[in-house]
Amino acid sequence: MTKYTNVFSLRAWKRLIRRRLFSLLARRVHLSYSAYGEDLIAWAYLSGVARLTGPEIRYIDIGAADPIHLNNTYLLSTLGAHGVLIEPDPDQAAKLHSARPDDITVNAGIAFDDRQSATLIRFNSPVFNTFSESQADLTLMSSKSWLPSQRLTVVDRIEVSLIPINKILEEHGTPHFLSIDTEGLDFKILKSIDFSRFCPWIICMETIVEPSDIEELLKPYGYQFTCRTPENVMFILPLRLWSRS
Repeated sequence: MTKYTNVFSLRAWKRLIRRRLFSLLARRVHLSYSAYGEDLIAWAYLSGVARLTGPEIRYIDIGAADPIHLNNTYLLSTLGAHGVLIEPDPDQAAKLHSARPDDITVNAGIAFDDRQSATLIRFNSPVFNTFSESQADLTLMSSKSWLPSQRLTVVDRIEVSLIPINKILEEHGTPHFLSIDTEGLDFKILKSIDFSRFCPWIICMETIVEPSDIEELLKPYGYQFTCRTPENVMFILPLRLWSRS
């Protein structure tokens, strides 16, 4: 078993997660809104290690999609945190704006090359929307083996404006927690971040590429592998590198 498949390998880390879980239960808070508890992991570090209160926490959620369901930042928002929700689908962006008024919703995609706009492929289940034709083809093929009620179809294609991630970071500041979920383009977006200026404390993204490739990109900036869930990988800066700015 490699370090990338061993999700809960550190005894001290497990104790910290357990304490955070008990704390949430005591408050009668919904345990998790992420697919596999990624929001709990982020909360455990930010509150248990960094000693931040909910209102002190800032996040940027790229590809936020649904305001609550399978959302990596909704739990943090219920605990007082706030941030920026970036969603290219105008219908989903409208739902985000309505359901989470304390956050800033940006109806745009994040640039992954030199283009200022791109075609968003929209499915009957918006969580699978993507700018990547190859990812869309793979998703459609995979869904053929699903239950008939769950199978996917392409609804339409729309042109969407793109904004460079560094422009978002310049305007809104470096977040404590950066979540990237763009159905196939996460690594390209990660590579475009200017880490000499912006270093989010925690990064969570889909494992479209090998975790070792992500680690190779992030390690020079001090990031350490934290855990891998069935769909995501998370990296964190050591406490000594965290900036309180």
